[in-house]
Amino acid sequence: MEPGGGNAAPLLVADFLARSIGQSTPSAGAFNTMTVTLSTRASLLAGTTVSIINLKGSQTSNPSLAITTLAGGASSGVFGTAGQWIQISGLVFLSVESDTEPL
Repeated sequence: MEPGGGNAAPLLVADFLARSIGQSTPSAGAFNTMTVTLSTRASLLAGTTVSIINLKGSQTSNPSLAITTLAGGASSGVFGTAGQWIQISGLVFLSVESDTEPL
C-alpha cells in the first residue's frame, strides 16, 4: 500500500502555519479595515468554513462583510467576495469557494 500524499499523508498535522489579524486604526468610531493572513499546512477544500472568533466591539451591523484580496495575494477568489458576520458574537464565517494548495 502506497502512503497518501497531500491531505491524505500519514501523520499530517492540519494546522495553520501563519495566522494573524491586524487593523488599519485602533480609533473608536473610525473607518477600520481588518487584515487577516492565513497559511495552512493542509489543503482547504471547497465547501470548508473558516471561522474567526472574538471580533467583539464592532459597530458594523451588516450581516455580510466584503472580502478583498491584497495585491499580490495568492488566495485570490478562495473565499469569494463576502463573509458572514454576526456582530453580537463577534464571529466571521468564510466559505472556501475553490480548493487551495498548502504552502
